[in-house]
Amino acid sequence: MKNLDEKVAVVTGAGSGIGRTIALALAAEGCQLAISNINEQELQATQGMLEAFNVKVHARRLDVADRQAFYEYADEVAEAFGKVNIVINNAGVTVNGSLENTSIEDFEWIMNINFWGTVHGSMAFLPYLKQSG
Repeated sequence: MKNLDEKVAVVTGAGSGIGRTIALALAAEGCQLAISNINEQELQATQGMLEAFNVKVHARRLDVADRQAFYEYADEVAEAFGKVNIVINNAGVTVNGSLENTSIEDFEWIMNINFWGTVHGSMAFLPYLKQSG
């Protein structure tokens, strides 16, 4: 892995699964982290695991489907660290079932998180990524 010492990475959906694993792997490489998750208890558990790596960690509950909240989060992260080098829009959800048994509301929920959450994160952090080179 490329040297990540002193780099700042943002990881959404860091409360469990792939997001938690990514955050732990980045911390092991010396990366400073801004982690978020909609479930605050899971987020705090990940934050606790990251303490072992002696890297700066900023943790915040975030609903990635909330565009305004994502922009506020981007500003908050940039202020806390002074830069942003990496953004991993990992937050995602799924619904298991047939098309026939999946409601329009379920599809809207999935799209708001999996699609719009990624768009919001990319757009909110883009100016900070460009500044960091």
